[in-house]
Amino acid sequence: MNDVDMDKMIDLVEMANMRVNLFIDGIDVVSLLKREELCACQIHEWLGVSGATASNHLNILMKANIVKNRKEGRWVHYSLNREDKGIDALLVWMEQEIARDLELADDLNRLDGITACPPDQLRKKQRVKIVSL
Repeated sequence: MNDVDMDKMIDLVEMANMRVNLFIDGIDVVSLLKREELCACQIHEWLGVSGATASNHLNILMKANIVKNRKEGRWVHYSLNREDKGIDALLVWMEQEIARDLELADDLNRLDGITACPPDQLRKKQRVKIVSL
């Protein structure tokens, strides 16, 4: 791996180390985005964390140049930064790790139910959950 790849790996490992009482890490987010571009609310829903926590993790991945975003109206969509040539080695490594992680594979299956719901409807559901707490 070259220095840029190592920097990305270091950023990803640092993010994973920030998981105090959270069930989230950079591998989970990248695993999601490897499948398709997702709205921030879909990522937040799948991870089961607050929007602020999901945003923080996404910002770390953006800082590492692993993830990029685009704004569409009031929605922010995230995807892997495939323009960065260093991401290919990271994705190969991650595919191997995901194949060994049966729990993550099961969690990824839940994504279909989340992406079936349009972002505006998903946000309404999320707001109802917050209000009812």
